[in-house]
Amino acid sequence: MELQIYFASPIIYILATVFLCICGYMYWDLFTNFSEYSFRAINLDKMTMNENISANTLVFTPLFSYMGFFLLLIIPLMTMRLFSEEKKIGTIELLLTYPTTNIEIVSGKLLASSTVLLIMIGTTFLYPLMTCIYGAVKFGPLMAGYLGLFLLGIAIMSVGIFSSSLTENQIVASIITYGVIVILSTIQWAKASVPKVVSQTLGYMSISTHLNTLLKGVIDTRDIVYFMLFSFFFLWLTLKSLESERWRK
Repeated sequence: MELQIYFASPIIYILATVFLCICGYMYWDLFTNFSEYSFRAINLDKMTMNENISANTLVFTPLFSYMGFFLLLIIPLMTMRLFSEEKKIGTIELLLTYPTTNIEIVSGKLLASSTVLLIMIGTTFLYPLMTCIYGAVKFGPLMAGYLGLFLLGIAIMSVGIFSSSLTENQIVASIITYGVIVILSTIQWAKASVPKVVSQTLGYMSISTHLNTLLKGVIDTRDIVYFMLFSFFFLWLTLKSLESERWRK
């Protein structure tokens, strides 16, 4: 049901089109520069291509970084209506009286959102497939990058769902999501001005710290656990918010 609502909304098509167009342009720009750089390196020095001159490092690592930034801009707009709209039009009361648990409600909305996210990210897999025509691509590190983007998307969605459960104003919900994600993405900037113990804590709390490792093609279980705990925490807060809403009704 929630997925049908998503695909019936023109906003999703607009956001997906903008995301794919921008990603397509960035891929074309990065791949063009990579091609020119590789050609100059071979012709000027007759040097062998090393790991630093590869499609993975010069095209997809920076492309994934851009895609992560674009997801930060787009996903709060995807999730801002999930509960806010229901509160505004009054259907939240009907939803909470259905014979469904809060976990089922939240899981349904997360599943619908993550399906849309998976389609958007999955479409960009055409880029490495096209790159294979002109050069070698290491798909192992590439899969780690895609995993990082998906985990990032789920993390942002968990914040967005929680924010949407707090207010009936969609703009307020999106602003709360932006605020939380920006703070947790830049919190490591304060590391230099705090004691070492606090600095390590801030480094672990930072989304960027864990995301950058995955985008570079390195899978570390600590990063995966971080994103899972992050998402579960905000989904748990959403459950508490809905529980409070049930009591008020």
